[in-house]
Amino acid sequence: MTTTVTLKLSNVEVYRLFTRELKERENFYEQVMNKLSGLLRCCKEKRVEAFLRVHQLSQEISRTTEYMYDELDKFEGILEKKKHLAGKKFTFNPAYFPEVRFDSGIACSLVELFEVYDHLISLLKLLRVAGCFSNDDDYFNNLRRYFKKINRLLSLLLLTSVNKLFPITFEDLLNQSKGYEDHVAIHGPLDSALLLKAIHSHVVPRLEEKIRLPLLTYLNHQRDEPQNSTAPLREEQGAA
Repeated sequence: MTTTVTLKLSNVEVYRLFTRELKERENFYEQVMNKLSGLLRCCKEKRVEAFLRVHQLSQEISRTTEYMYDELDKFEGILEKKKHLAGKKFTFNPAYFPEVRFDSGIACSLVELFEVYDHLISLLKLLRVAGCFSNDDDYFNNLRRYFKKINRLLSLLLLTSVNKLFPITFEDLLNQSKGYEDHVAIHGPLDSALLLKAIHSHVVPRLEEKIRLPLLTYLNHQRDEPQNSTAPLREEQGAA
């Protein structure tokens, strides 16, 4: 089932995220979401690295969203210092209504990010009109900084390679299969603490109890063993 939600955006700068095209005339946002769908399909196949990757990307989205909220708080504080504006309620009327996906935990997180980004840009424009910037350079520098922050995140999602994910599954891990042993020999042991966080994350499919329970027992044991050094998840080198 595909679930969508209609955003109510006030700023064309944010709306362009949904109309932007890649060189092949493919929609940028749709390609990002297709990449995430591919990762989630790999999660349903119980592939270890897919769980790790989705969790890490979710954390990146959360960090970017928190950054936007912090900036919003900062500028709202500046607005309150303007005596003639303090306490006034401002309404930012929506002008753009893109329909976006709302069919997974990570898609929901992106919706929150888009909404706070739009609110931040609206507030930035209000501050400019109210004369809170000493010059236009300050305004445009902030505008560019937020765009780069969002674009860097979405590009990270787009460039995550599904085809290059290690094929080992949780069954391989529990059974210590030859494929898993070969993986450890080449890339080092998995990060047990990070994998535990990924399994508990709301953005990945919940594992069947017959796999989940022994897996949690195994990973907790591995995490608590001091001799089990961990290696970070390898960096992606390109898109699928």
